[in-house]
Amino acid sequence: MQKLIACAAILTLAACAAPNTPGAPAVTPETVNSEPAAPLAAPTEKVVTITSAKPKITSAQLLGRDGDWLKSRLGEPAFVRSEKTANIWQYKNHVCVLNVFLYVEGDDAVPHVLHFDARNIKGDNTDRDRCLAMLQN
Repeated sequence: MQKLIACAAILTLAACAAPNTPGAPAVTPETVNSEPAAPLAAPTEKVVTITSAKPKITSAQLLGRDGDWLKSRLGEPAFVRSEKTANIWQYKNHVCVLNVFLYVEGDDAVPHVLHFDARNIKGDNTDRDRCLAMLQN
């Protein structure tokens, strides 16, 4: 991370440096326009709009929850597969895919999350909490 910051600083300084162009006239008091510069424009007010951010959820919070709770946190799934006692919901973005398995247990007719896994875009297992965080951005 420090190398990335140092590299960014060097590139910023290099962009600010005056170009070393042969034959370019030097800036001297004689070459600068003697007319006064135009006054600076009055600063404008910047309006910042605050959007309500989705709450960050972790894998520990996800287990045992029902589909309504899950939709309120992650939105509609990109893919749904329904079977008699289970539903599979898939959430995905350009970084990862989250497969959530909701099962009906006992007398409760509402499916709840009993298992989920996370995979990267290549299909390999990846960190579930990191994937959840990426899906909430």
